[in-house]
Amino acid sequence: MSFSNAPQALAVGGFGVVLVVVIVVLTRRGALSLRFGLGWLVVAVVVAVSSVFLGVVSPLARFLHATPTGLLLVAMSGFLLLLSLNLSVSVSALQDAVRDLSESNALLEERLQEVERHAG
Repeated sequence: MSFSNAPQALAVGGFGVVLVVVIVVLTRRGALSLRFGLGWLVVAVVVAVSSVFLGVVSPLARFLHATPTGLLLVAMSGFLLLLSLNLSVSVSALQDAVRDLSESNALLEERLQEVERHAG
């Protein structure tokens, strides 16, 4: 890594470390489930570790007429897009499960009312 990339590397690494701390705190407080907390923790660690690779990315970034930080941010944005898609699929499945449970609950409530009418 060249000396000129050092501030960028420190900024990216610092952001990654702050993100790790925030995710751990949210997971410990129960605001974030362990499953999703681990997924986001992987993202945060990748962000923190990626600062080390700014120097390795420099030749490719020069070839693409971009900064190493910009190239890493594009790569991380793509990864986050994939993660968002995965989370959307998970939420859709949960939404279907909640709808099925609500329908089952409504049918059971109707049955219970019918049994109570016949018993009373």
